[in-house]
Amino acid sequence: MKYFNECEVVFNSRFGSGVVLAQNASIGVNRSINSTYVIGRQNSSQMFKTKADETNIDFTYFPNISDPIYKAFDYIKTGVFSNSFPETNIPVQLVLAGVTGSFYPSRYSLTVNPNSRIQASVSLSSFSNLSGSLNDKASVNNLASGSGIAHSWNAKVSGTAAAYNVLDFNYGISINWNPIYSVGQQRPRQVDLSAGEETFDFTVENFNSNFSNTDLSTAENAKINITTFGNQSIMIINTSGSKIDSSNMSINIDDFAKNKISLKRSF
Repeated sequence: MKYFNECEVVFNSRFGSGVVLAQNASIGVNRSINSTYVIGRQNSSQMFKTKADETNIDFTYFPNISDPIYKAFDYIKTGVFSNSFPETNIPVQLVLAGVTGSFYPSRYSLTVNPNSRIQASVSLSSFSNLSGSLNDKASVNNLASGSGIAHSWNAKVSGTAAAYNVLDFNYGISINWNPIYSVGQQRPRQVDLSAGEETFDFTVENFNSNFSNTDLSTAENAKINITTFGNQSIMIINTSGSKIDSSNMSINIDDFAKNKISLKRSF
């Protein structure tokens, strides 16, 4: 029986490498097994594998000052916008508890809540077989100290003007990958980036239904600086190029009037 008190994730890429500790993790493998049938027979005459395994790895973790994972998503997004995305730098190499493979960053999200550590969720996809074996104890733990963990205490949102205070913030980025297979081949000939989208959700203290209002429109050009408890910057999330998608006000007795502003950006 494997028992985990640490689940180490080693991340290696051309734009950053490092180690994080997952709070929980899952590995899902689609074996792509198909069956053939002959007319007049109820049972399958043959079962065969149509292509290589497709794997999804999902995990949550606390971002820290040596965290390279968000950099991968930001690298892809920035490269697409500048029309300079070199596909040769993708996939990235990842080892989760001893299981290793080549992965394409698919989804990343985090939530900034008042007075809380910031936890991120990540999903990566692989179109080739995995290797290695499951280890119940991390071999090397070179994480920064506890003060190096991202914390909402000092997270700052700039560019949103002083007209309102940001109570919480949610961020998500998703990237769609399209594997292209040649006839008779189990592994994809190439994997193309087909689409991507970012979402930004702010909860603020005021309300204005006019989306062209100067105060609210500044959310479309904000910078969210995610820092450690010791005020060291871990990542800067830029909303430039996004558009306000919706605004929703809620009013409760003995509470602030709160407005949730949702923004989207596609690439």
